[in-house]
Amino acid sequence: MRLNLSMFRLLFLFVMLISIGAFARSTEGVLQLKEIEQQKDNTVAVKQLTQFLEQAGVTSEERINAFLLKSRRHLSLNDFEQAMFASQQAHQISKQTGHANLQAQADKLQGVICYFQGEYERALSFYKASLAYYQRLNLSYDVDKFAKNAIAQANLLNNIALVQTAIGDAIGALNSYQQAE
Repeated sequence: MRLNLSMFRLLFLFVMLISIGAFARSTEGVLQLKEIEQQKDNTVAVKQLTQFLEQAGVTSEERINAFLLKSRRHLSLNDFEQAMFASQQAHQISKQTGHANLQAQADKLQGVICYFQGEYERALSFYKASLAYYQRLNLSYDVDKFAKNAIAQANLLNNIALVQTAIGDAIGALNSYQQAE
C-alpha cells in the first residue's frame, strides 16, 4: 500500500508539472502574439509571425490568431494573395478545432480581401457566413458579450451594404444599413 501511495504522489506531481508547463507555454504564446501585434512595421511583423508559427507547442487557438494577424498584415501590404492564404489557413484550422468565433473572423477577413480585389459576390458570401455565426449566438444573459455581438453584426451588415452598393443593389444596401442600426 505504501508503494502505491508513493507512486500516486509521483504521478500527481508529474501531471502537475506537465500542466504548469503547458500553461506557461500558452501564456508565453499569447504574450508573443501581443508583442508582434504591436510591431509597427508590417514586413517585420510578417516575418515574426512566420517564425512564431514554426515554433513547437503553439496551440491551435494561437495558430489561428497568428494566421489572422498575418493575413491582416499582408492586407496592409496590399499582398492580397498571401493575405487570402493566411486567412484560409486560419479558417481551416478553426473549422477543424471547433473555434467557431475565430472561423467567423476568418470569414469576415476573407470578405474584406475579396472586396478590395473587386470580387464582390465572393465578399458577400464570406460576410454572410460570418454574420450567420453572430446571429446564431444567444447572448441575452451577458450584457458585454451581447453588445460586442451587436457591434460585430452591425459592422458586417455595413460591409454587406458596401458590397451591395458596389454591385448596384441600392435597395439591398438600404435594407442592410437599416438592419445595422
